[in-house]
Amino acid sequence: MTSPATIDKATQTTKATGKRAVGSESNASEGGLVVSVGSNGDFGFEAGVHALAPASRIETWDGTQPKGTGLPLAALRPAFVTFLERNVGQTTWEAYKSEAAVDVLKMDCEGCEWTALREWVDNLCTHQVVVQAHFTPAVLKAGGQAEALLWEMSDSYTLFHAEPNMRCG
Repeated sequence: MTSPATIDKATQTTKATGKRAVGSESNASEGGLVVSVGSNGDFGFEAGVHALAPASRIETWDGTQPKGTGLPLAALRPAFVTFLERNVGQTTWEAYKSEAAVDVLKMDCEGCEWTALREWVDNLCTHQVVVQAHFTPAVLKAGGQAEALLWEMSDSYTLFHAEPNMRCG
């Protein structure tokens, strides 16, 4: 069982990740577009972004049901978040093809990042990508595809922060 102190620490870390993403080299602080994939009812990343960049347009995609709440995720979202109750896939990027750019893309979707991320970065101008990498059994079975994607992305993106997932111990 996770202690409340661990959850608080994880939420603080998530909010800090949002602040780092906006406080870095993105245009989000000037009212840009931030797309957050996966929330599980925790809108800490979005809160961190909003704290530093209240003019940003923040859209969160998540088609899952949070455990233990009995509420749809849309009911848990802060007012400054546009919530799309859908899971992400290879064609999700098409929802943003009319945008000049996405300032920050955050993906924490328990494995969907490996099917959706390649198409996203191949087709959309995205200034920053924040990914919590999940190496699920399916990803590991596919053999070095996830590693290959990260290697390819290293040509266009620079790793600026890495940290352990405090929720996983």
